[in-house]
Amino acid sequence: DLIVLDLMLPDLDGLEVCRKLKQGEDTRSIPIVMVSAKGEESDVVAGIELGADDYVTKPFSPRVLMARLRNVLRRAGVANDPPPTTDRMILLDGKLVVDLDRHEVSVAGKKIELTLTEFGILHYLASRPGFVRTRDQIIGSVHGKNTVLSSRTVDVHITALVGSARQMMERRDQWSGTLVLIVQPAEERIFGAREMLEDGLYERFPRPDYALAFHVASGQLAGTISVPLDVVSSSSDSVDIQVRGVGTHGAYPHMGVDPVLVAAQIVVSLQAIVSREVSPLEGAVITVGSIHGGTKHNIIGERVDLQLTVRSDSPEVREHLLDAIDRVAEGTARALGVPDDRLPIVTRSATETTPATINDPETAQRVRDAITAGMGADRLRDEPRTGMGAEDFAYFVAPGNGVRGVYFDVGGTLPEEVDTAAGHHSPEFRVEAEPAVTAGVEAMVLSALALMPRSE
Repeated sequence: DLIVLDLMLPDLDGLEVCRKLKQGEDTRSIPIVMVSAKGEESDVVAGIELGADDYVTKPFSPRVLMARLRNVLRRAGVANDPPPTTDRMILLDGKLVVDLDRHEVSVAGKKIELTLTEFGILHYLASRPGFVRTRDQIIGSVHGKNTVLSSRTVDVHITALVGSARQMMERRDQWSGTLVLIVQPAEERIFGAREMLEDGLYERFPRPDYALAFHVASGQLAGTISVPLDVVSSSSDSVDIQVRGVGTHGAYPHMGVDPVLVAAQIVVSLQAIVSREVSPLEGAVITVGSIHGGTKHNIIGERVDLQLTVRSDSPEVREHLLDAIDRVAEGTARALGVPDDRLPIVTRSATETTPATINDPETAQRVRDAITAGMGADRLRDEPRTGMGAEDFAYFVAPGNGVRGVYFDVGGTLPEEVDTAAGHHSPEFRVEAEPAVTAGVEAMVLSALALMPRSE
């Protein structure tokens, strides 16, 4: 219903995001509110000119933010909610309290820190009809009885981590050593693990001999475990290509250099890298996930932006793909007459990048044996890889760290729904929380006990 762009977030070019949203076929009609602490006139003007429906700057209160969110939605004709009846909302059987006057949010009696934007949005959602308010409604949501609450992978992961910690402490007499629990941020953008290591994770805390992690899988039968003996997931690199041309009138193309044509040729030529330069027995993917350029039917612009994701299973193929992208982008541009001072700018992301995740074979076999012995052979599945997803768990177990790692999948879907289960980034995604969490905890605990046996 509404997009809120918080310009106070680091590493976010809100104006650029707004521009792209207003140019997108599927997003141009969605109301946008930009929120900033700066309040600079140039930003406000730029935001409104780009199509933002409102621009809120400090000083503002959650009450003001909520009112303006409502106003934008009403103007867009997508909402007509009554005003909240109270400024202190108690939700989820008293476990979640949103206090508008005090600008406080507490969960189970503990205050949590939110940005002003997050607070305003939370209070707005809390006042909307249909917001989950009771434990029964939460359970119903998880099991698909309504669509207000989405059960996400992170919920399963964090719950299973807490459960594993409790079970390990209850079995303290069955193992020896030091158990380190890691709650890693930024998994979706694949840089959280690297930044934790850069922040001294293995220096400030005990460096482990082994590292274990799992991901719930919507395409796998609930309660089953899949433990690969080798490659688990691919490397991933985000690459941006800024294709530049020479602008002119669309009726006089010979007087300029069309960046749309250059970009289109680059997109096609990139696929030849995979099909003709990489062995067919090697995994390799170059996907152009975003392409934006031009402003009007009859104008040849000066820039087209491409966003790529690059995947591979080996360091050698990864390096070849990235170098070949540089070569193809420049070579294509030169072939189509782009002058030297307007050649494409190729940028490899310094943050959204991770090597392939590869299990230590010996350790993975010990984990498989432990799961088979403790859960039964029927619970262990050898699921074939169906794509080239990535996990930054690879950084924790990189060769130079001396940590042997095992990453496995835990099924989260009922038998009758496995064949039609939605993917992990789909709005229809859901998992059966109870069997997924239970199996995840069992597998984690059995594996940890096997790797940290008590000394006789």
